[in-house]
Amino acid sequence: MDGARGSRNETVDALRGFAAAAVCLFHFAGDTNRLGHTSIVGSFSVYGYLGVEVFFVISGFIVPYAMARSTYTLAQWPRFMAKRLIRLEPPYLVSIALVMGLWTIGSYVPGFMGSTFILDPVQVALHVGYLNAFVGMPWLNPVYWTLAIEFQFYLLIGLLFPAIIGGGSTGRLLIVAALAALPFAFPLSSGWIVSEYLPIFSAGLLTFLLAQQLIPVPAYWAAMLALGSFLLLRSGLPTALATILPAVLIAVVRLPRIAPVAWLGAISYSLYLLHVPIGGRVMNLAERLDANAAVATAAVAVSFAVSITAAYVLYILIERPSKAMAAGISYAIEPSGEPQR
Repeated sequence: MDGARGSRNETVDALRGFAAAAVCLFHFAGDTNRLGHTSIVGSFSVYGYLGVEVFFVISGFIVPYAMARSTYTLAQWPRFMAKRLIRLEPPYLVSIALVMGLWTIGSYVPGFMGSTFILDPVQVALHVGYLNAFVGMPWLNPVYWTLAIEFQFYLLIGLLFPAIIGGGSTGRLLIVAALAALPFAFPLSSGWIVSEYLPIFSAGLLTFLLAQQLIPVPAYWAAMLALGSFLLLRSGLPTALATILPAVLIAVVRLPRIAPVAWLGAISYSLYLLHVPIGGRVMNLAERLDANAAVATAAVAVSFAVSITAAYVLYILIERPSKAMAAGISYAIEPSGEPQR
């Protein structure tokens, strides 16, 4: 995703890296993993799933921010979607191929504890449009459902962005409030429609409006308090904190550049895509060993190491060129003749 305020937003990058690491830790040690629960690592990892909420907050902020910097208009919606797809789809498609390949190879490893991979062309093809949940077919990778939610958010924000930034501050706040209340319109979505997560995206949207000086500072804090209270009642304290705190950090904290943190933030998308098929297999192998704290901690550490290594390779070979290609697509031509990015 794009930076903010004319340069990289190191706070956003740090949160992005933290969110990816949290989700990795959840899958390696906190998500019904026998080894993870034997160590102190497991006791701290059970809330790692909240990294997904952090990613949604980041998207709620950074996507409209990039659109505002590009003077986006509704007529540019197809180009906006093309930029998003070119930026995100190639690493995603490569990860799908890798999942299928590793699953097939793993089925022949002695002691394999999973189900044998059987190619279903329809199931695989549905991944291209993020449609699996709509027809009740499973995802090949358990993290892909969040990409489907993000994709729906891109469709929505591309259509609503002119209305969100148009009019006065009261109108903008009312639009965000309406988005946050949409879960009541689709109460039976079972987590596969973006409406259920719009209260979380809305925290990022409010922070975007503040950063662009499109709402007054007191109104921002009042809205965040109301949103946090709503989430507390609807989803509980962990979700409320995982939504409000990242948004507030983006609003008020400007971290300096810390090279390792920035690097982790840069590869976070690739890490998110690969940590289950790569690191998850390390945990699968480790589960055949004696369950004790030392083995569990070592297994989690090795899972992180191999996942980060694989993510860096995917980032260099696929994701970074995709980012460059997407950045090369201009929205329009300014009167000066310079393309708007």
